Amino acid sequence: MKRRNFIKNNVATTAAAFLIPSIVPSTVFGKKAPSNKINIGQIGCGRIARGHDLPGTMQYDIARVIAVSDVDSNRMKDGKILVEEYYAGKGITIDVKMYDDYKEMLLNPDIDGSCR
Repeated sequence: MKRRNFIKNNVATTAAAFLIPSIVPSTVFGKKAPSNKINIGQIGCGRIARGHDLPGTMQYDIARVIAVSDVDSNRMKDGKILVEEYYAGKGITIDVKMYDDYKEMLLNPDIDGSCR
């Protein structure tokens, strides 16, 4: 490799290294990156889930409840309301998805883990 080609390649590589971070939004890096959150799906939204499981999970900033599942549609709606109101109180807007069958919920690739 000739010296001039080597210098051209290094200059281009260095310029790209400085320009690429300015194109990618800063929210992708650091403590607030979306990949730093664990997306949780709640299986069952009864008394124990609403009184213990959901509040115990949502208290951690690293976890984000994004889905609920229950065979009882009223309980499922109550679970969705509980989660959305909790996050609204923290200034976070979230649309919790509801599933009649927990197996369908677990097929969602956005969900990293589940509580039950």
